[in-house]
Amino acid sequence: MDVLLDAVDRALESLRRRWPGVLFALGLTVWILATAAAVTVTVMSGSPAIGVSMVVLPAALLIIVTIRGLDGLPWPIWPLGVAFTVLLAGLLSPLAQRFHDPFDWLVPILVFIYAQIFLGTLTAADELKRRRSAQDTEMSPIGERRILQVKLLVATLVVLGSAQVAVGLDGDPDAYRPGNSVGESTFEGGISCLSVPMLVGVWWRRRGLAWYAIAVLPTLFALSLIPRTPEARWEALLSQGWIVIAATWQWGKATRAPSWPHQPNHPQQPQQWQPQPWQPQPWQPQPWQPQPWQQNNTPAQGYPPPPPAQFPPPSPGQYPPQHPQPGPWQHRPPDQSSR
Repeated sequence: MDVLLDAVDRALESLRRRWPGVLFALGLTVWILATAAAVTVTVMSGSPAIGVSMVVLPAALLIIVTIRGLDGLPWPIWPLGVAFTVLLAGLLSPLAQRFHDPFDWLVPILVFIYAQIFLGTLTAADELKRRRSAQDTEMSPIGERRILQVKLLVATLVVLGSAQVAVGLDGDPDAYRPGNSVGESTFEGGISCLSVPMLVGVWWRRRGLAWYAIAVLPTLFALSLIPRTPEARWEALLSQGWIVIAATWQWGKATRAPSWPHQPNHPQQPQQWQPQPWQPQPWQPQPWQPQPWQQNNTPAQGYPPPPPAQFPPPSPGQYPPQHPQPGPWQHRPPDQSSR
C-alpha cells in the first residue's frame, strides 16, 4: 500500500509540473462547486455566518497564494486561510458518527476529499506563481512543510473523529451502533489523551512524534471497531479504513521529508586542518631562511602571497620628463625657437 500511495503521489507531482494551469482550473472548479453546495446547506439550516466564512477565508487565501506564492505569505494569513478546513475535520468528523445512515460514513469522506482538493489547488497556484516569476520549479521547504502540516492535521482529525462510537441505543448501554444520538462516545477519554502528542507533533515537527502517530493512529481506529456490530465494523473498514491508511502514509512521509523539521541551510565555512599534538607540525620558515614567496618569485602552496610593495609618490621636479632624441639617420624637426 505504501508503494501504491508513493506512486500516486509521484504521478500527481508530475501532472502538477507538466500542466499546472489545467490542475488549478480543475481544482478551482471543483472547490467552487463543493463550497456552493455546502453554503446552500448552511444557509437553508439558518446559519448564514458559517456559509460566509466558508467562502471568504479560503477564497482570500487562494487569491493571495496566486499572487505571492506560499513562501510570500505572512504568518497570520496561512493559519486563517486553512482554519476553516481544519475546523471542518475537527468538528464534523466526531459529529458524523451520530448522524443517520449514510451521513455517518459519508461526511468524513467528503471532509477529507475537500481538504485534498483545496490543498492541491493551492499547490497548483504556487506552481503558476513560480513559473511567472521565472523562479526554480521546485517547491521550497517552507511550502512543502505548510502543505504537509495541514494534510496531517486534517487526516488525523478525521481518523480520531471516526474512532468515536456513540453508545446507548434506546436506553440499552450494551447496544453499540454508530449513528446513535444518545449517550457519550466510547474511548472518548482515551482518544483525547493519546491524540495530544500527535496534534503537538504537527506543529512541533519532531520525527519521534511522527513515529508515535504511525503506531498509535491505526491502533486507536482498530480499538474503535471492537464495540461495533459486525455490520457497522465492515462499514467502518470500507468507508474510513482507506483514510487511516492515507493518514499513516502521510505521517511516514513526514519522517523522511527533508523539510520535516525544516532547518535552513546556512553556508558552512571551510575548516582548516589543525594538527593534533602527536602529529608533525607544518614547516614554518625561520627568520634567517628565505620566505616561501621568495623562492622563484612564486608563493608556495598553503602560504599567503606577499603584500604589495608600497612606494612613496615622486615629488614634483624629482624626475623631469625625458623626450626621445632622434638618431643621426632620422629627420630632425626644425627649431621653432629661432623664428
